[in-house]
Amino acid sequence: MKSSNYYNVKYISILFSLIFLKSFSQSDTIKSYVAPHYKGGRQALYQYLSKNLDYPTMDQETKNEMNVTATIYVTKAGRIKFVSVLGGSNDARKDVKRVISLMPDWIAGTLKGVSIDTAVTQKIYFSLDKTRVKNDTLIFEIVSYKVRMSEKESDEFFKKMKASTKIQKSLDSLYDKGVEESNKNNYPEAIRLFSKAKEKGLSTANLYYNLGVVYIKSGNKDSACVNFLNAAKKGDDEAFKFYMKTCRTP
Repeated sequence: MKSSNYYNVKYISILFSLIFLKSFSQSDTIKSYVAPHYKGGRQALYQYLSKNLDYPTMDQETKNEMNVTATIYVTKAGRIKFVSVLGGSNDARKDVKRVISLMPDWIAGTLKGVSIDTAVTQKIYFSLDKTRVKNDTLIFEIVSYKVRMSEKESDEFFKKMKASTKIQKSLDSLYDKGVEESNKNNYPEAIRLFSKAKEKGLSTANLYYNLGVVYIKSGNKDSACVNFLNAAKKGDDEAFKFYMKTCRTP
């Protein structure tokens, strides 16, 4: 089982654009084609990516700004079948592939009113330049501004941190007891303890992963898949691989 883990919010600036890749015969026209799109449109797509996509820590530390291109293959049923990512660092490519692969179904592309298998590309721009002028409406940016705290704000911050530490110790205790019960093959009790920690506010990738493990060992695949998906969204590679192999329907 895994130990406790915590995640930090990072900066990211993203440039999105979709480009149709399918070839048409001479009798076909662009007007007869409707591109696949994320349910809810571009705004919903931006919200999903901003919530789930991280700017890799190492790239931030080395001030590495990147252009990444993901080719997304969407089936006629709207499922994301395959994602190919080029450019950027290994960590950036890995995270982009994970986040896009876990997207909910899209609205399938159509040609002459018939749903088709097709592909689009998504360009993603990672930037740390918070002063850059936004002159392209396709650029979606998440910018974090750091402002020096006043003495009063600093005191309040540390009070909250102290209270948060106390709560975290209680959550970690429940989590660790859940690990112990799981190692004893007492899966119902492990599920109860992990679930209680979750209800009280613990939401780490490791908690979701371990809940997935005890559920799958208890024969509850549906609940296991829900938790593996949550762990995968938080960057857990093992949960991502298991979810894509076992939980995603063809």
